Amino acid sequence: MTFNPEVRQPRPSFGWWIGLAVLLGALVLLIARAPQTSPPATLTQWSGTERFNILLLGIDERTVETGPWRTDTLMLASIDPVKRSAGVLSIPRDLWVRIPGYEVEGKINTAHFIGEAQGYPGGGPALAMAAVQFNFDIPIHYYLRLNFGAFEQLIDLIGGVDIYVDQVIDNPLYPDAGFGYDPLYIPAGWQHMDGRLALKYARTRHTALGDFDRIQHQQQVILAVRDKIVQAEMLPTLIGQIGPLLETLGDSFKTNLTPEQLIQLANLGAQIDPENIEWIAIEPSMTTAFLAQTEPPQAALIPLPAELRKVRARLLNLANATPSTTVLPTPQPALHLVQPGDTLFSLAQRYGVTVEAIMNANDLTTFDIYAGQELVIPPP
Repeated sequence: MTFNPEVRQPRPSFGWWIGLAVLLGALVLLIARAPQTSPPATLTQWSGTERFNILLLGIDERTVETGPWRTDTLMLASIDPVKRSAGVLSIPRDLWVRIPGYEVEGKINTAHFIGEAQGYPGGGPALAMAAVQFNFDIPIHYYLRLNFGAFEQLIDLIGGVDIYVDQVIDNPLYPDAGFGYDPLYIPAGWQHMDGRLALKYARTRHTALGDFDRIQHQQQVILAVRDKIVQAEMLPTLIGQIGPLLETLGDSFKTNLTPEQLIQLANLGAQIDPENIEWIAIEPSMTTAFLAQTEPPQAALIPLPAELRKVRARLLNLANATPSTTVLPTPQPALHLVQPGDTLFSLAQRYGVTVEAIMNANDLTTFDIYAGQELVIPPP
């Protein structure tokens, strides 16, 4: 079964959310890159010793709509407080996954929408966490959720950022705050960006690689924030203002971390060497393009299971872990509800297995399958 949330209004397909989680992620996680010989004496230490994972969500919120909201892409940060290391994974909005609890398939950006619309315990953030955990086999402990208004406020708070644009961006179809267009033009070269322009740069996909270029823009913005914080020595001031800052952001920002934990997290970040932070992205070669037979049809990306396992290993740094934690869980068979247009050949390509393996797992003697049929998909 697939899930296609009701289309609220005809609108441009360009996401409003991209980079919304970027700045808070930078303030909390990437201050790790600020050179300090010791953490500020007034800050408490992160008390845990276990690796923990934080999901950064940017919601597709518009002032002209009432929600629920989608998270068209997500960032997953994994931090080891003992080794003082971290990884940050960017997840494309169009990744086609199973949404746990509802036995449906859809883009990963719909998990938050479904959670809010269906009253999932903990709402949209909880279901988004469950979806990432289920599909990546990575436990999610915390989340941070921002809308685009909060993103702009936070960028302006530090006086804007400087970003090198490697190619001219000319996007006449960039969406405005409603359902029209606000043409975007950014020259190549170094550009100083306030919150409004930084958000536009981070969310536009009017370049050759579309969403994958947006992920690169997103990471550029994070690093630009880091540079600004370090060069202007803003870290102590920002940490000191975390209480009033959270009050000002109000409903634009939501998390299951307490203000004290946010401060502890910042303190922990200040002790992580920049060489111990790994940036990871799901790249085009790790997916297969797919047209979901929904109404209307949706262009999506099927993740290749073998590639996801590699991404998981990199994020959790399993290569350098102790033997007890280096063994990945044994891959389990998946269930696929056949959709109109599916063939054994397309399913084999999508899941990274052979046609013969699918036939053997389901005792099939011919290539014939039908819509509504449930197939066991063996692990690659």
